[in-house]
Amino acid sequence: NEILADANLIVAGMGFLEDEFDMVRNSYNNLLGFDGQYYHRREEAVYMPAFVIGSGPSLDMDLPYLKANQDRALVVSCGTTLRILLNNGIMPDIHVEMENVPVVATIMETLSKDHDLSSITLVAANTIDPGVKDYFDRVIFFIRPSLTSSKLFDLGEDAAIEFPSPTVANLGFSLACELGFQSVYLFGVDLGARNPNSHHASGAIYETGVIEAGVSAEDIQIPVAANFGGTIFSEYVYLWSKDMIENKAARYQGRRQFYNCSDGIRIVGILPKLSATIKLPEQKDKKSVIDPILASFPT
Repeated sequence: NEILADANLIVAGMGFLEDEFDMVRNSYNNLLGFDGQYYHRREEAVYMPAFVIGSGPSLDMDLPYLKANQDRALVVSCGTTLRILLNNGIMPDIHVEMENVPVVATIMETLSKDHDLSSITLVAANTIDPGVKDYFDRVIFFIRPSLTSSKLFDLGEDAAIEFPSPTVANLGFSLACELGFQSVYLFGVDLGARNPNSHHASGAIYETGVIEAGVSAEDIQIPVAANFGGTIFSEYVYLWSKDMIENKAARYQGRRQFYNCSDGIRIVGILPKLSATIKLPEQKDKKSVIDPILASFPT
């Protein structure tokens, strides 16, 4: 019964042959002549909060808090969240990308016309479209695990980030954990919606028609427990993402503090917390904490 219940997840995890072709080609073109940096897992602790921000519908209610407190934490933007943050005066320290499709480069081209992306550090899978990296001054590639390309372009076990998929929010959360941040706050990582017709935050790139959302209201029909009580609706990739976040959090049980500020799915091991209740100390110069970490990665 358990196997049948998880049939969709089992099949989805197998991947697709055409995707493997694309990712091998992208890896080759990303790394050919590349003189940037690559990821290497760290052991040091960082006693500063990290905000991992997705583009779920509940992000709308937390944007004022994030804008007011962006100088008190590492700000990690996940995928399509970047447009929303920049348009609301929030500048990420790190932007993470994992999707291998060319439209991601198109999104960056569009954003670069209105915003300067150069100060943001891109941490991305070696499998992304090669055009994406051109819009960032500092690029750090990690080797995405369990793919053909991860074997062909192997840089060692420590060059991979564990549990970076299936959604880019998984990548953001796993990165914040592995960088050593002792407290991690999730915003807009809803992995579902109270109203399936409103499954992303206002101002998401999907509203412009440049790219279509990967899910629709018809997909988001599975009732699950909500983070702040009641029921929301999810779908199988989101549930897979939830499982991977829980697996990652379990690795750090007792050694990290994890808070879910999203009005989305209930995630085991991540404490529900309204942003209005979070009081963070001032950081005199958070760049002096973050820059040495990013500069420490090998070239």
